[in-house]
Amino acid sequence: MSLQLSRLEKILPSWLPSRRWFGGKSRAIRRVAIRDALPLSGEGYAAYLLLLDVAYRSGPHERYLLPVSSCPVPDPSAVILRQGGICWSECVSDTRFWSLLLALITTGKKITGERGSLSGVKCGRWSALNLPSRPSGTEQSNSSAVFGDALFLKLYRKLAEGINTEVEILSTLAEEIPAARVAPYRGSIEYRAKNGGRSSLAILLRYYPDAVDAWQWALGEMGIFAKTAGPGMNLSIRPETARSLALLGRRTADLHLSLASLPGESFSPVPFTSRDLDLLRNSISKGMRTLSLNRKLSEPSLVGATFLSRSESCGSGVLAAIQASQALWERHSCRDPGQPSPVGAAACPVADPESCRRELDEVPELVEWAEGSRRDPGPPSLWERHSCRDPGQPSPVGAAACPELAEGSSPRSESCGSGVPAAIQAWGMKIRVHGDYHLGQVLRHRGDFVIIDFEGEPDRSPEERRAKQSPLKDVAGMLRSFHYAASAHYLLKKGRITRAESERADLWADSAGEIFLSSYLKRMGRRSPLLPSDPSMTMSLLETFVLDKALYELAYELNHRPAWSSIPLRGLAKLVAGQSAPCP
Repeated sequence: MSLQLSRLEKILPSWLPSRRWFGGKSRAIRRVAIRDALPLSGEGYAAYLLLLDVAYRSGPHERYLLPVSSCPVPDPSAVILRQGGICWSECVSDTRFWSLLLALITTGKKITGERGSLSGVKCGRWSALNLPSRPSGTEQSNSSAVFGDALFLKLYRKLAEGINTEVEILSTLAEEIPAARVAPYRGSIEYRAKNGGRSSLAILLRYYPDAVDAWQWALGEMGIFAKTAGPGMNLSIRPETARSLALLGRRTADLHLSLASLPGESFSPVPFTSRDLDLLRNSISKGMRTLSLNRKLSEPSLVGATFLSRSESCGSGVLAAIQASQALWERHSCRDPGQPSPVGAAACPVADPESCRRELDEVPELVEWAEGSRRDPGPPSLWERHSCRDPGQPSPVGAAACPELAEGSSPRSESCGSGVPAAIQAWGMKIRVHGDYHLGQVLRHRGDFVIIDFEGEPDRSPEERRAKQSPLKDVAGMLRSFHYAASAHYLLKKGRITRAESERADLWADSAGEIFLSSYLKRMGRRSPLLPSDPSMTMSLLETFVLDKALYELAYELNHRPAWSSIPLRGLAKLVAGQSAPCP
């Protein structure tokens, strides 16, 4: 490493916290070390990819990727150090830097540093000849650039040991299921250390120049709904919007079915067991305890005191969610008294049977499914005939204590009937999922949807992002995203939302969620092994994931955007009060 680069180590502890992509702003940096420096050069331009080891005064260290160059850059705020006539700057705003990265992928060239090497991998037949690069002007947790109207190159800034989950999932889908509705994988850049470790540095994907993210699309749809949902006016979602929401549900199910079918141990479905339910319950309990210590919840404007008093009386978070789901369904006017399974309700945006029928007529495929499930309710569920079930306890929560569903037990039992895998039928399966699924992770493209950004939740560890989950975790994320988009229509305009506007936003979000969920469940199949065998258990587990997500949202908003805290608070209040939203 050159003397000039070594001088950067002294200034980086004070410079790094100024960058949006740096995730350790709240921690005290003890030391920054340049672990490796990989040179890039071509056509009179030179740059380095620096692998930084950031040590903190407490807690684990982190590794970041920092591209630097001594050549002039168009962004003056990117300057790191001026010394001896040399100016070192972060170079992600320089088109020449991005052209060198793309060339690395197209040629498969290998570049060697002191402790390792990096190389590019190209996938598929495509040409990048003379494609102009356009760096993204928006600061994010990663850096990116677009090449022409064809390619999108993302540079990961926070690195982890092993292949990035996004590279792993999209490269495998490209090989096994190229028709999947995800951003097509075109290549990547990987660093391999001499000690055998590896890290993904960048991913290259197809670019969609004429697409908008589904968040913007949903904001527009909510805007149309807000104009027509006044007193005495139409309160239903437009037919074309309903069809699009149903399509999004199908695309989400297609993604889960595709991920579950990929080869290899890292993708093979495994049972969702009582241990997983305990982890989810613990996550909810932890969220409750954390929020109970947050002083902002006592502010009248956030109605936090009301929420906390209700939550304390409900006991366990998972039980509260399950009880809320069952109580709502028992009194729901769209429920067919002769059909205990909530699947038969298909898509009911309001609690009025006639309005429910009108909404169903706008989405014909949901009508067919709803009528089919009423005509043929199917045989008794596994849980209804399971030997571990207490006949006097209709709630499926008792399944958690069933020894046949415990981790490590035999997946088959004679008492389950017909040799059906008990663990699979009781709570469904865990698969690789998107992990951070919301409207901002989906593109609206030519009347269809394309799913993007498979990195997982940014606050999760690499192990947590790679862990298998129930597909209902993704579904819960999207349902919550509908509520965010509906309320954001008002909050982004004027920074606040009135009670009447909140009710209107919830009406749209609930309707959107019901249509989305109904279409998703239909596509998955009534007897999909990925979901619980009993539809009421599916709803109970989904409610629990929604509750966990809403707690996470509230903790985030209280610390970052207090004015938005009303969104998760309303969702939590409805769950605790037994007024759960999507109930297909």
